[in-house]
Amino acid sequence: MMMLLSLRFAFSSSSGHRSRVVRTIVMTAISLSMAVVVIAVMNSLQGAIFDDVRDIRSFDLVVEGRHGDEMVKRYPGYTIFEYGEGEAIVDSQASLVRYVDESYDGGLKIHRGDISSLLIPYSKYRDSGWSDVSLSYLRRGRSGAVLPRSETLPVSGVYTTNLYSDFDSAMVFLPLESADDSISFYTAIKGAGERECKALLSEGYKCQMWMEKEISLYSALVFEKVMMHVVLSLLLVVILVSFKQHTRIFFSSKRKERASLMVLGLSERRIYLSFILSFMAVILIGIIAALILSLLLLPLTQEVTRSGIFLELDLEFPAGAFLLFSSFMAGSALLFSVIEAKRERKKELLEVIYGL
Repeated sequence: MMMLLSLRFAFSSSSGHRSRVVRTIVMTAISLSMAVVVIAVMNSLQGAIFDDVRDIRSFDLVVEGRHGDEMVKRYPGYTIFEYGEGEAIVDSQASLVRYVDESYDGGLKIHRGDISSLLIPYSKYRDSGWSDVSLSYLRRGRSGAVLPRSETLPVSGVYTTNLYSDFDSAMVFLPLESADDSISFYTAIKGAGERECKALLSEGYKCQMWMEKEISLYSALVFEKVMMHVVLSLLLVVILVSFKQHTRIFFSSKRKERASLMVLGLSERRIYLSFILSFMAVILIGIIAALILSLLLLPLTQEVTRSGIFLELDLEFPAGAFLLFSSFMAGSALLFSVIEAKRERKKELLEVIYGL
């Protein structure tokens, strides 16, 4: 009986209540589904950035030193390779030099030539053509001292990566065998995570995860995600303010109906509980409608971005964010209803009956 009474209260046609309920459901569904789509798009874009950084620039886990054979035996299911890294002046411009061999799996797209000598980015090839390049860097001499050295190397290949100028403009590649002990060497373990890092650190290895190396980028993107959630939460607050006003109007317009139910013998607690449940039912319907609408909009958005702006997005339903926003709206609606119920209970029965 209480649920039936709650539904009758929720969709009552008196005082324009039903139209306000429909508007609330529609606004809740649209607002919540739009928040879901925006978060899914943002997650997809940030995920693509993280994947490219982990695949090209920093890698999942990097161990200092040349430990390729040890790590292959220890983690046979992971992609493992050694590389060196140093600084150089390349044609009068500061650049990084990465020393690699055929096992290197760093997202290079070689469009011309190979890596037998010097591999340069396409942007440099576009400006200078296929010409020899002057390099100046520090090398350890016969006496053991590290001294500057300059040499001219032939270009053997041209590359690009998915990070484009953010990475390509500041990186050239040389064969690993051309490096000496003045170069810093690393062993990359793609696929490893925090558990492997802690285990290696406990055994005395020096290692670093990609988030630590890319702390500025990682922190900026995490902050961006937090701010996006805050902005979307503020938009939902606008819906809740409207819902609060609707709650107050409905409680005040149903005073005589509540008084009639009390006269008929229904307890005050059950009556107010029915009113509270009626508002929770409205929010629940709005959330269910938002869920259905979100599941329809996500593949549609993915197809529109693919065909309209040629952007490949892998949109996944953000279950955590949806539960967070839904709980926020449901909790706020419950709070508003309880506050209004307590306010209305202060009026005496006779005052309501005689309109005092």
